[in-house]
Amino acid sequence: GFSPDGRTLATGSGDNTVRLWSLPTADMVGRIGMFRPDGRVLATAGRDEKLRLWNVENPHRPVPLGEPFRPGEGTVRELTFSPDGHTLAMMTGDREVRLWNVTDPAHPAAYKRPIALRTRFAGALAFSPDGRTLATAYDDRTIQLYDIGDLPRIHRLGAPLTGHKGYVNALVFSPDGRTLASGSADNTIRLWNVADPRHAGPRGEPVTGHLGPINALVFSPDGRTL
Repeated sequence: GFSPDGRTLATGSGDNTVRLWSLPTADMVGRIGMFRPDGRVLATAGRDEKLRLWNVENPHRPVPLGEPFRPGEGTVRELTFSPDGHTLAMMTGDREVRLWNVTDPAHPAAYKRPIALRTRFAGALAFSPDGRTLATAYDDRTIQLYDIGDLPRIHRLGAPLTGHKGYVNALVFSPDGRTLASGSADNTIRLWNVADPRHAGPRGEPVTGHLGPINALVFSPDGRTL
């Protein structure tokens, strides 16, 4: 039996006891999730290949925003919001990155042109701090920068960044947007000078010392520590 407010369940069993169970009110459907930069909206992607947006201003009572939607073919493998929260980038299946306009999160709208990828094993996306550049990883162990400052138009910026000998698992821009860090299955981190993303290149030697793949990267707010 449920309590009147639906937050407690009472069960009776063959061991002659009654137990009361507190039901969580903040459970949301999803396998992976990403907060909008202001923390008020959460995007979740589930195994049903659908994406859901939630109002989480009250974290104890998340509220669905609009209907679940299928952003592309295959499971959503990576999610990231642009710094202004108006664009949501997602990697779908092993074929493409799709960009959605989520200015009104209850009515998301797809930008028509996806970025074609082949990323069965690699999987990393990152927005620059100004939201005008998107970095993506490819299965050929390269990184490509895109100009997305005038959506829906999307343009490649320069040649792919090469050097890693393993799949690229993580990408992050420094807070000032002048450096891109990439973490790889080759156990190294590489730093890239992206002050001019049309002519990006290596910044120093690869960072070594890890004994396993680099799966996540984050800069400190002042950009001095990775």
